[in-house]
Amino acid sequence: MLSDVSKTAIATLRSHVIESQKKRPVINDTMAGYCLDKLALLASEEDKPGIFTKKLSPSLTSYIAIRARKYDAVVNEFISKNPGCTVINLGCGFDTRYWRIDNRNCEYFDLDLPEVIEIKREILKDKLEYDMISSSVLDSGWIWTN
Repeated sequence: MLSDVSKTAIATLRSHVIESQKKRPVINDTMAGYCLDKLALLASEEDKPGIFTKKLSPSLTSYIAIRARKYDAVVNEFISKNPGCTVINLGCGFDTRYWRIDNRNCEYFDLDLPEVIEIKREILKDKLEYDMISSSVLDSGWIWTN
């Protein structure tokens, strides 16, 4: 399914789900729950215990949620000052930022490794409203070909 590097994206997604289930969440990310459920259906039985059930530290999940809220605020501020801009979420993993920002006023792209984008396209096929780029962030070729 995913390389070990790509599996770290699931920890971030799980953190958003955990935070969203709190009484007073730092972020409310309903799409994260949707994505996690779809990923769990695609995962092999051998992958499930490690990446879907491993306990995540409460301080880590809080940090990840606070970081996401801050990035969302920065993106929304940029969009408000630059309507019609382009937003590229580099190394996006299974991030659901698109649904947490003012996506009506920008052209939005997710960019990540081909294996991640392939799975993300599969799990979001009915909800996908933006473009994705399959490439390593370190390969500058994506800038000129998309």
